[in-house]
Amino acid sequence: METVFGEAGAEAFLCEPVLEHLTLEEGAIAAGTLFEYLKPGGFARIAVPDRHFPDEDYQRMVRPGGPGPSDHPAADHKIVYGYRELTRVFENAGFEVRLLEYHDENGNFQLHDWDPDIAPVYRSSKLDSRNQNGRIVTHHRRSQTAGIMNAASTHIRSFESAPRVHEGEKVVFERFDSRNPAWFFGRDPNAVEGYFPTDWFLINQADGTATARRSYDGMELSVSAGDAIALEEEYGGWVLVTSGEHRGWIPKACLPPENLPSHRPDR
Repeated sequence: METVFGEAGAEAFLCEPVLEHLTLEEGAIAAGTLFEYLKPGGFARIAVPDRHFPDEDYQRMVRPGGPGPSDHPAADHKIVYGYRELTRVFENAGFEVRLLEYHDENGNFQLHDWDPDIAPVYRSSKLDSRNQNGRIVTHHRRSQTAGIMNAASTHIRSFESAPRVHEGEKVVFERFDSRNPAWFFGRDPNAVEGYFPTDWFLINQADGTATARRSYDGMELSVSAGDAIALEEEYGGWVLVTSGEHRGWIPKACLPPENLPSHRPDR
């Protein structure tokens, strides 16, 4: 940290999502480090999964170890904080804590107004486009789906080539998609440009790289209305499907209405 900030320090830190990947003891050390390198009057904005969010599927996904698959982004979760535990960690580090958004022990959502233009948190009631009519949705759920259905509409893939990366490889990070930060734009190890799923990578904006947590093939699939498709999983408004001998991504809008995932924004 000292080699990055020197004696100058930082005016603010944004951690989303970070602390759930550390143990409680490691989180306490991290909080102390943030406090040490903050300038006087600076702040840290922290976003973590919510232990009191009243949704069984969500809790099963974010629990320590994740939902089961070793390649799931939550597989290395170490802890799920409630608001009291998170407050205690940062108060013990010297911070004055102001809670912005959280659920209490009864599952009631609590909101204290904050400015999203200053250290914006995507997983929030203000910025997550999946939240509709005051309803807070399950954040960043990766849906494992199954079953065969017929495509409701035609999709022609936009590119003949697509980025591919194996678990552990690095890609070039250029920018988050301004319409949907669930995806970022970059280049794979062979310099092929395209979009990458944010949750599947450890992003280091300081050096402009992102390390793959799991293998990813960004190839889109062309389908015609009525084609039989088998769903594998859904992410960020797109679904990974197979059709015959071909496999790739199509927009969620191509699914029949009764199968449309309603909790993800479009890429």
